[in-house]
Amino acid sequence: MESINKILKDMEDNISYKHWFNIEQNLDQLKKYLIKKKLMENKLINEKKNFTEKYVTDLFWEYDRMSSSGQETLDKLATLYGIETDAQLQERLSKMSKEEIKQELEKS
Repeated sequence: MESINKILKDMEDNISYKHWFNIEQNLDQLKKYLIKKKLMENKLINEKKNFTEKYVTDLFWEYDRMSSSGQETLDKLATLYGIETDAQLQERLSKMSKEEIKQELEKS
C-alpha cells in the first residue's frame, strides 16, 4: 500500500510540476506579448503626435483667416506641443534683420 501511495504522490508531484511549468511558460509568453503590445502602442502614439505637430504647424498658414477663438485654440495646441505660436514668431522676427529672416526662410 505504501508503494502505491508513493507512486500516486510522485505522479501528483510530477503533474503539479508540469502544471506550474506550463503556467510559467504561459506567463512568460503573456509578458512578451504585453511588452510587444506596449511598444506598438507607444510607436502609434508617437506617430500620431508627429502628425499632430505637423498639422498644427500647417494650420499657422491659415492663422490670419481664423476667428479669434480659432487662433486662441491653435496657440494653445502649439504651446501644448512645444511649437512656436504666432505671437512668438512675430516677436522673434521683429528682432531679426532682413538677411537673418531670409536665411531662416531658406532653412525651411
